[in-house]
Amino acid sequence: MKLLKTYHIGRQKQFLTGNIVFVSFALILICMHSIKVFAKTDSSVSQNDTLIFVSDTQAPLFAETIIHRTPFNAVATKMIFDDILQKRPQNVFLLGDVVAAGSKPKRWKKIDLFLDSIRSYKGNVWACLGNHEYIYNGRIGIAAFQKRFPEHSKTGYYVIRDSVAVLLMNSNFSKLTVDEQAKQKDYYKKTLAALNENDSVKAIIVACHHSPYSNSKVVGSNKKVQDAFVTSFLKTPKCKLFLSGHSHNFEHFKIEGKTFLVIGGGGGIGQPLNTKANRIVCEDDDCHPLFHYLMVKRNTDHLIIICREVNDDLKGFSNVLNLKLSL
Repeated sequence: MKLLKTYHIGRQKQFLTGNIVFVSFALILICMHSIKVFAKTDSSVSQNDTLIFVSDTQAPLFAETIIHRTPFNAVATKMIFDDILQKRPQNVFLLGDVVAAGSKPKRWKKIDLFLDSIRSYKGNVWACLGNHEYIYNGRIGIAAFQKRFPEHSKTGYYVIRDSVAVLLMNSNFSKLTVDEQAKQKDYYKKTLAALNENDSVKAIIVACHHSPYSNSKVVGSNKKVQDAFVTSFLKTPKCKLFLSGHSHNFEHFKIEGKTFLVIGGGGGIGQPLNTKANRIVCEDDDCHPLFHYLMVKRNTDHLIIICREVNDDLKGFSNVLNLKLSL
């Protein structure tokens, strides 16, 4: 039986009535059970230089479990973590909503196991902030996040791996002071310009949590991200890929010839998509895996991008999309 497909149809029907209940329970929080993650530590297993991207790995909040059936979310997150660890990647990027509530220590347990497993073989994990890192007590939540990702800067930072620059930005604009917003704006434009002029950089990937474009009926497109990040992204020749989450879906858009992927399938509650005529035209319109993560690798003068999906029967994975972007 295709468990996830049946679940996906059911949650669409629950959505309208669920919104009403959610308002009443939005402040309720209890911890979900932790997920154990096991990593291969055999030194004979080679390390993988493929860049891994995953977003929205937060476990459902208690209020969400009342509104929606969530029997597979924790299982899917564990499967994704285990599948990533088996590949022993050198660089993993988490695009926000890493946990359901950053200020709650118990919410970090399964993530800490995952981070420790990657770092045990000298792998790197990078992250940008989502909205759930600020929930309940933003100061405590951000401190907990920063402790686990010390290289992080809330006004933006980047890493370069195999001639690919990954620029991680904070799209929680309302959580930044006026000075921090100005600093981020200046940093973003100057960094894009410098990376574009850097001969050792062949491609630039920009990533943040909130999606500039999405057909999600829950969160939709984020106009502030469009204004802050997309405009300069489109004007920068080496910018090839824009990644985001927040919308708990996989969506593929082409905007002015450039590729935008929404990869919010790390384990959060699925969100219904607008399928009406006024929706944003989506590439690969029949490809909307519920739980998934992304693999990106540079191959000479191309970026190879693969979306890896948790199978409907929860017994493994399938590569459901394979893109090739010219550099």
